[in-house]
Amino acid sequence: MTRDGDLLVRNATVWSGGSWAGPRDISVRDGRISSIAPPGETVAAPGIRTLNATGCHALPGFINTHTHLFQALLRGVADGKGLGDWLLAVTGAYIAADPEQAYVAAACAAAEALRSGATTIVEHGHPHPNREFHEAIITAVDDVGVRAVYCRGVADRADPAREWGFEPRLLEPYEDQLAHVEELAVRFSVPGSRLTAGLAAPNPRSLSPDGMRGARELSDRYGLCVSVHVCETGLDDRACLAHTGKRALPYLDEHDFLWDRFLGVHCVQVLPEHRALMAARRCGVSYNPISNLRLGSGFAPIPEFLNLDVQVGLGVDGAASNDTQDMFEAIRYGAYVQRGRLADADALSAQAMLRMATTGCNSVIGVEPRPKGLQPGLQADMLLIRFDRDLSSVPFVDPTVTLLTQATSRTVEAVVVGGEVVVENGRCTRVDEEDLIRRMVHLGASSPFRGIEGDAVRP
Repeated sequence: MTRDGDLLVRNATVWSGGSWAGPRDISVRDGRISSIAPPGETVAAPGIRTLNATGCHALPGFINTHTHLFQALLRGVADGKGLGDWLLAVTGAYIAADPEQAYVAAACAAAEALRSGATTIVEHGHPHPNREFHEAIITAVDDVGVRAVYCRGVADRADPAREWGFEPRLLEPYEDQLAHVEELAVRFSVPGSRLTAGLAAPNPRSLSPDGMRGARELSDRYGLCVSVHVCETGLDDRACLAHTGKRALPYLDEHDFLWDRFLGVHCVQVLPEHRALMAARRCGVSYNPISNLRLGSGFAPIPEFLNLDVQVGLGVDGAASNDTQDMFEAIRYGAYVQRGRLADADALSAQAMLRMATTGCNSVIGVEPRPKGLQPGLQADMLLIRFDRDLSSVPFVDPTVTLLTQATSRTVEAVVVGGEVVVENGRCTRVDEEDLIRRMVHLGASSPFRGIEGDAVRP
C-alpha cells in the first residue's frame, strides 16, 4: 500500500558523505530516506510515486535560519535608511496590518523560500497582540508545505522609541504571550507536524530579567529555540551599558540567557571576548549578509565565529531588508562579503557555505543535523537541482562550486519535504502561485505601506 511520504527518486547525483556520488536512487518511506543505492537495486512498490531525477543533483534542503514572512508586503520600504529609522517604518506596518495581509504576504514569502531550495525556515515573529495575525502566518506556512520553526514574538519591556524596550501597541500581557507559545508548542508536537514552536525576542533591550527568566523556563520545558536579534548595530551595547552597566551579551549571560538553544541573529558588532562567551555557552548564530549590507549594518565576523566552533546558520532576513527570500543569493553574498572583508579569496569555501546552508546550526533550532548530507534514516527534505535549467549555470565542473558561484533559484527542478514533492518543474505544487501574485499586487496597490518613511504609518 502506498502511503503519504513514500517516494522513489531515480538516477540522481547525490551529495552524501561529503562528496557527490551517482547515479543513485533515493528511496523514501514514511517521510524518511530508507536507502540510497545504485540504479536497479531498488524496486518501487506498486503505485509509489517515482520522480525521474536524471541529470539532477540531490542535496539536503537549505535551512533558512531567519526571516520575517509578513515583510514580503514591505519590499523596498525605507530604502536608504539605517536600522533605527527602518525599524520605525516596519513597526508602523505591523501596527496597521490585518490577518489577510499577513496570510498573503507569508504565503508568498514561504513559496519563494521553498522555490529557492529552503525546506525549513525559522520565522522570527514580531510580538503582536492579535492572535489572528499569528494564525494567518502559521496557516500560510502550513498551506505552502515548507517545514518551519515558528518563533512567536515575545517582549515585556515597553518603549515607544524602541531604544530600551519595544513598541507598546504591539504588546499584550507577558504571561499571555508565553501562554500562547506554550499552546503552540503542544499543538505542533503531534506526529507528522512540519511546524515546531519557538520564541523570538526583538533584541536584548526588549526583555527584562523577569522576561528572560520566563522565556528560558519555557524553552527548557519544551526544548524550544529562542531567536534574538543581537548586536546588529552598536545600539544593543550602548543601551545595555547605559541601563545596566554591561554590554548586551554579558547582560544576557548575567541572567542565564545564553545557552545551546539561543540563536543570536546578525551578531555584526560582537567583540572578540563576547564571541568566545557565545562559544562557551554553545549558542548559535544566524548570518544574514544581504540584510546587513542593505541596512548598512556592517559585516558579521563569521569566520571568527567558525574558528571558535560556534554553530553558524544562514538566513535571508525579512523581505523589507533583503528584499527577497532567495537562499542562493544569501549563499553567494555570504561568501563573497567575507572574502572582501578579509582580502582572502577562500575565506568561506563552497563546501563551507554548503554546510552552513544545510546544517549550520540545526541542533540549536531543533532541526536534524545533516553534516554528511543525504543519509538513510534522515527526514526526506531534499533539493533537486538541474544546472542546465539556467543559462547562467552552465557549463559546470564542480557541482559544489557551481552552487556557490553560478546556481540560481531557476536551477531548482524539485523540492521534497518529508517525502512530498512540494516544488516540481520549479513551481509550488500546493498553492496557486498566479493567484498569490494577483492578491499581492492588489494588496500592494491599495497598501497604506507604499512609500512609507520612518514613522509615517503610525496611527
